[in-house]
Amino acid sequence: MLPFLCTLTFAGSQPDGWRNVNDVTWQRNYTALLRDGSCVTGQIVSSGDQTLNLKPWIAPTVILKRDDILRLTDDQSSSPRNTVYTGRTSWSDLKAAEARGTEYLNVTMRDGKERKLRTPKIYDDAIMIGTETFLKAEIQWVSYVRFRPLTTDEENLHRRSGDFLAPRLWFGALFLGKISVPMYNSDRMEDNTPASCHK
Repeated sequence: MLPFLCTLTFAGSQPDGWRNVNDVTWQRNYTALLRDGSCVTGQIVSSGDQTLNLKPWIAPTVILKRDDILRLTDDQSSSPRNTVYTGRTSWSDLKAAEARGTEYLNVTMRDGKERKLRTPKIYDDAIMIGTETFLKAEIQWVSYVRFRPLTTDEENLHRRSGDFLAPRLWFGALFLGKISVPMYNSDRMEDNTPASCHK
């Protein structure tokens, strides 16, 4: 597959990604990794500007403060690859996201130019694609543009090779759509501390 690369003019600031909570299906479980290392897994039942309510299967609804959420994912291991929202800026999380297929990184340089990079290689100090190198020191921010999460039913069908029964998965998930997850912002303090559920 050939890398996808284009250059655009960008204006404005990087959104924080919280809107993704209302832009994904609620018909599945999500895992909230909290800053104290604990995790809550359940279905989203409501959300506000500063709170998220998750309903675990056999427990009462848990009200989570946005400031306490380090990462919200559509898997139980809370991996960067499946991030829907992140409460930190992290180059290591960006590296671990591993955009695949038609997913890509949306890179905005300090000169205001925007690049969409498909299947790039990410190093500690740069992002490379083909013969081009984008130095971390010259990058303003990066978002991970990924497929929207599947519903529980769609995921079960996909695992059983039943994509033909799920219209959103037809034609290589053409109708599934994507969300943009801000992962790195050079204006914020970077946090590359390993983070996973341990409580």
